Amino acid sequence: MEGGAAAYRLYGKKEMTDFVRRFAENYPIAVSESDNELSPNTCKVSGKAFLMIYEKDGVSKLIFRMSAADFALVKEKHPSAEISAFPKAKGYHWYVAYIDESFTGNEDIEAIIKTACAHVHGLRG
Repeated sequence: MEGGAAAYRLYGKKEMTDFVRRFAENYPIAVSESDNELSPNTCKVSGKAFLMIYEKDGVSKLIFRMSAADFALVKEKHPSAEISAFPKAKGYHWYVAYIDESFTGNEDIEAIIKTACAHVHGLRG
């Protein structure tokens, strides 16, 4: 492996969306897909958005919801993760993580997706 690069490809937009569908057996998840690289694949659980998946020029990013405590754990492993400027929401934050060299495997991507889904699914009101 040259320069610490992974020996396999990290998930892109399609692979992340496919993972959400496989994971969906446990939750009432709806996925809307877009072939336009400027538009995300949007994932909802119980009618509420929890994840948007983008990929442009081979760079993937996740915009997701989760608790501040869970996000602190993500930020610890992936320093480029931050509060997202989009979408605007009252009373909670959306977060963004670029799938960069801090992701050494797909397990962290899967964990973000699962945590975001469980968080939003558990919200009431």
